[in-house]
Amino acid sequence: MLFRSTKQDLNEATKLSILVTGKSNTAPDSLTYLLAIPGNGSVSLRSVKLTDPDIEIYEFRVGDQWTGGIFLSAKRSPHEELSLVKPGTHTFWCNTKGTNNLYGDTPQDATVDVSIPKGWTSYTTFTDDYTDSLNGQVFENVEHIIYSSNDYLKCSHGASVLNGYYVSEEFDTGVTAATYYTYVDTEFVTVGAGTSWGDIFVNPSTTTWAELNLDSRSWKDIFEIEEAPQVTIRIWYKAEAAHDWSYIENAQILAGVIYGRYFKVEINITDPAINVNAYVKEYILKLYN
Repeated sequence: MLFRSTKQDLNEATKLSILVTGKSNTAPDSLTYLLAIPGNGSVSLRSVKLTDPDIEIYEFRVGDQWTGGIFLSAKRSPHEELSLVKPGTHTFWCNTKGTNNLYGDTPQDATVDVSIPKGWTSYTTFTDDYTDSLNGQVFENVEHIIYSSNDYLKCSHGASVLNGYYVSEEFDTGVTAATYYTYVDTEFVTVGAGTSWGDIFVNPSTTTWAELNLDSRSWKDIFEIEEAPQVTIRIWYKAEAAHDWSYIENAQILAGVIYGRYFKVEINITDPAINVNAYVKEYILKLYN
């Protein structure tokens, strides 16, 4: 069967359109709780997924506070599974983030203690305060600073570039390669002004309050540091000097079980803005066997 169609003059066509918008200046719904369930070296983070259609992701952070916490992950549901979490007391956070790029008003937190798994005993440690630059360390847009009388590493923001990395010297246990439970013991601090009056009033002689649409924005919306810095750490290892290097990821929060004699640590820092810095405190690389 043959069907024929007839062209219609575009001037006689009917145009239908619809504009769909989400919330513009309203924060998405917030979670009401977060659970941190410890396992055998693991932590399960859980809450209930909300029905707000304007929620785009659920963001997880780790740190003493949500503001300035270190970015952990972004998920489509408020569930995160962490295997082989490094020993220590960890406070995890989760918050909603809307399609309008705003966060929920009440991020939720949960604190959990993680112990060294049974069967591992302390063997050796290596300390790095970022000050000895003569042993092959790599400083790429990062620098050593003193903060609160302690040694820290921060991104230099050279040429307004917001990310950089550091690679430590090579650490040698001095004995035959062995299997180790290893992790990086350190702390993170986020410093910065967040949004300043200068950022708000770019032209203070002409900008008015009405132009800033402040009636629909809270002080928190304007001045709080919203975006989290990202710090990622790798532990590099190899069994013999002639071997190629291997590495484990996410040592900023996770431990690892690896086989080696030679080790080094890589720290990557990405800051959210030019006036915000993540500081990484001098660390101890801990090896247990």
